[in-house]
Amino acid sequence: MNDILSEISKIKDKSKFMDKLENELNELRELKTKWFLSEEEKRTINSKIGEIQSQLGIPVNPIEYSIFDLKNVTAKEMLLEKLLARGSITLFIGHTGCGKTKIAHHIFKNLLISKSNLYIRYLDMDNPVENLNSFKIDIYKENYGERFKYYGKRNHNLDLNMVNEAENVILSIVEEQLANPKRIYVLVEDNLKNIARKNRKGFIDTNYLWKLEKRFQAVGGTTIVLHHFNKSGIYADSSDILNFCDAAFNVSFNENSSSIIIEPEKQSRYALESKAFKVNKETREITGEIEYISAKMSVEESKIVKIIKDLLIDCGEFNQGELEKEIKLVRTSLGMGEKKFRTILKKYSGTIWHCYRGENNALIFTAKVDDMQNLQNKPNSYFKDI
Repeated sequence: MNDILSEISKIKDKSKFMDKLENELNELRELKTKWFLSEEEKRTINSKIGEIQSQLGIPVNPIEYSIFDLKNVTAKEMLLEKLLARGSITLFIGHTGCGKTKIAHHIFKNLLISKSNLYIRYLDMDNPVENLNSFKIDIYKENYGERFKYYGKRNHNLDLNMVNEAENVILSIVEEQLANPKRIYVLVEDNLKNIARKNRKGFIDTNYLWKLEKRFQAVGGTTIVLHHFNKSGIYADSSDILNFCDAAFNVSFNENSSSIIIEPEKQSRYALESKAFKVNKETREITGEIEYISAKMSVEESKIVKIIKDLLIDCGEFNQGELEKEIKLVRTSLGMGEKKFRTILKKYSGTIWHCYRGENNALIFTAKVDDMQNLQNKPNSYFKDI
């Protein structure tokens, strides 16, 4: 026992010494930038910097790419098309109850099925254990074994700092990825508010924000992070949450279409798309992906769009005046005004139907079907006088 305590004491002393060296190194690097230094003084500082870097095991130019680094870069890969990139930190943010957790579960289920070398590590600091049965977490643990691990257990007999425990889990996943470079590890953090370190005011400490996730990213790991808006509908804690991640989606729930909708808030270098997922009203489970445009519509809007689309397909082109006459009775029965109707014509031009200027500068609408490839899709600037 005494030997163990002695070893721990030595480790603590070493940690303090290394921390002291790191602080001294940072001070010297800052000092070296001062304009008043002579060349001799700069050489003296550089010599000391080199000595400390050697003690810390830091290369002379730690951020310079080597030829090996550049030749062995993993090619950019989308784990899920237009949704999740390998090696990214991707944020899903929305109001409480909008479906963020459902989206995360939908993603990991698809990844486990589609990629045999992919491993999910789910860090759930949001949902109580009572919810996990409805999520069928036990079934996924049974079916996938080591490929699926779920963290977040609260132990009422132990006074644990859950933020520290979460950080230890992330560090262990970093080590897993390092030890198994051919595997794809995906970390899900649910949710950021309960995982990230806090400052004295109780807000997320931006000095530590994404610090461990960046370490995981550096060894090839992929992170999905769930976070929420505050009551004012803006980012809780700090906009740095968005600024420092690689990609982000806004998540919302549409009651009319009973669907979860995700829309790119930040794309960086990734080609992301808005998507919609149908939800079973009874089980609240995602049943599959559906057309984004349809999911975004209100019930009234959906009815009008379908009628316009069917008219254009069955009867060919219409000018704006003709369409307004044809649909006036339906429109008024839905309580939709002329202004709203014209907004819909503009909104879905180029996606559900085409529009161009015809004779006498009239707006002409035609069906948008696969075999009409040569039809010119006029820009929305034509709508400036609708």
